[in-house]
Formats: sequence, C-alpha cells, structure tokens
Amino acid sequence: MITPSHTVELRPSLRTMGQALVAPVQLLALALLALLVAIQASAGDPRLLWLAGAGLGILVLVGALWRLLGRLQVTGQAVRYRNVVCTRAVPRSRVAEVVLLPGFRDGRGARPSGLLVLLDAARRPLLRLDGLWWGRDRLSAIAEVVGAPVRLVPGELTPLDLPWRNVYELPWRHRHPYLVQVLTSTAVIGGALAAAWLVGS
Repeated sequence: MITPSHTVELRPSLRTMGQALVAPVQLLALALLALLVAIQASAGDPRLLWLAGAGLGILVLVGALWRLLGRLQVTGQAVRYRNVVCTRAVPRSRVAEVVLLPGFRDGRGARPSGLLVLLDAARRPLLRLDGLWWGRDRLSAIAEVVGAPVRLVPGELTPLDLPWRNVYELPWRHRHPYLVQVLTSTAVIGGALAAAWLVGS
C-alpha cells in the first residue's frame, strides 16, 4: 500500500508463504523429519510425540514470526527490509541498478517465482529478495518504486545458473544457495531433535 508519506510497504502473503513451504529443499527437510519420526516410531521410542511436536512447533513459530515481522518499505531515502532475524536499510543513493529476474526459480522442477537484486556501482548485492516469499508481481512493483535503472534478465534461471550468466558479483551464500538451505534445514531438524531429547529424557 502507499501511505500519505509516499512510503510503499509490503508484507509477505499467505499465498507466497505456502509456495515457499512446498519448495524442493523445504520438502526434503520435512521428508527427513518424517523419516526420523518413522524410525523412532518403529523402535517404540516414547520421545516420538515430543519430536513431532517440537518440529511442528518450530515450523509454526517461524511462520508466525515471519508473518508478523516480515516487511519491506521503500521510502524517499531508503529501502528497509525486515525479517525474523535481521533488519537492513539500504540508502537509495547507493543503489546503482536493480536486476529483475522474473523467470528465476528455486530448482529445475519448481515453478518460476522471480528474483530481485539491488546492486551498488561495483555490481555487488545490497539486498536480494526472492519471489518465493514475496511474489513476482510485488518484485516488479518494488523494481519500479526504487528509482534506479532496471535491468531485466529474461529466461528461466536457477540458482546454479547465476554464476555462469554473470548476473552480478555473487557472494559465497549466493553461489551455494542449496548448501545454505540444507544447513538451515539441518539446524531446524537438529533443534527439534534436541528439544525432544531434553523434554523426553
């Protein structure tokens, strides 16, 4: 929405959050969690309910916090981004270019969700927004509002395609996105296991 002060504010929608939950890596994490539950169930482990409850509780908590706290604001001076773990403000004067990839998708079997990256003069990313959470229509709206030149990258690309296409100067976490997602999912599952072990012991 646009407020009287001309601040554009966006929040994650339930529709885009649902798309994020069914992304390939997230589904893999849920499958691993289900496998662990099945193994404990076959062994007659009483901590089964604690494990399932802890995993579901963490998922619901993260989703609720993202829904409550996640937002992006474009003001006359800066682009402000906030999620569950961090807050970032990018001065609009530092944004030299906006790269919009409407055909970007999370993996080979996923639907295109889009990607938006704000770059500085050295082509380094100042802010990266994944359409998996925000939606392609919102990314297009943000690209227009920021005020910097917009470069449209056509075609359907995956995270592994970005380095050879030289879209921008990719940091380590952008060059190995699947590894980052696997490590994050492993941490969530490990937290659920630890909580189940502590409560059930």
